[in-house]
Amino acid sequence: LAAGHSRNVAAVSFSPNGRILVSGSSDSKVMIWDVDSLSLKATLKGHTDAIMHVGFGPTGQIISAGQDSTVRVWDPESGSEVMSLAGHSNWVRTAHFTPNGKFILSGGGEETIRLWSSLSPGQKMQEHWRGPLRGHRDAVYALKPAPDGSQLVSGSADSTAIIWELDHFTEVLSLKGHSNAIFSVDWSKDGTWIASGSLDKSIRLWRVKKSMTTETMLWTAVAVVVGMILGLRSGMMTINTFLKPRSLAQEGQDTTPPTEKMERHQAEGTMKQE
Repeated sequence: LAAGHSRNVAAVSFSPNGRILVSGSSDSKVMIWDVDSLSLKATLKGHTDAIMHVGFGPTGQIISAGQDSTVRVWDPESGSEVMSLAGHSNWVRTAHFTPNGKFILSGGGEETIRLWSSLSPGQKMQEHWRGPLRGHRDAVYALKPAPDGSQLVSGSADSTAIIWELDHFTEVLSLKGHSNAIFSVDWSKDGTWIASGSLDKSIRLWRVKKSMTTETMLWTAVAVVVGMILGLRSGMMTINTFLKPRSLAQEGQDTTPPTEKMERHQAEGTMKQE
């Protein structure tokens, strides 16, 4: 694309239809590009420091976050700022709409994840009465809602990824295995796999299954450590952690599926039940 930013470009994202590209830079500007013509459509000004994240909401809104501790939402057609969300006390590394557009989730230099919502459609979002999600012990570098919007996964400088349940905003599962900060997380399209990338030079794939009964929620997390090169055949290690509901564990039943009885290594999952 043609030159536009005057400093490092830290974030880019395609629109849902693939026709628009948005970029964010250390020059504090967000730029909208037309992919077909490779031309600059608009420059969005409002941030006062470097941009660290850009993306799109479910209806095409542009969302950006940066070192000025704010999250901003923009109208891609007019280029006008729709809202500015101020609540973080440190830089904001990542921000996402939930798939249904009801919430914005943001994380950064603090240990918490901020949750934003509006009382009614069309109103400006405010910090949710529930308050921040607390569970990490260091900065939050990565967030990604599940495709169906029911869960959220976060990655942190504390080397853990956490799965959150968004109906009640509670921590469900802590995925442990990385030995350094997690900078990237994502869900597979069907919501059954989570990928995490870390400064420990590994990519981990976590198989997450959820089954609901009237009394228990059962999660299974299986991590495949890929190492520096995804798909490397030699040296691949498989990690399996099976979490039993208390009722089954007390009965002494082995509920591990036969196909998932693999060698256990260092990773562990921790379930928090209220």
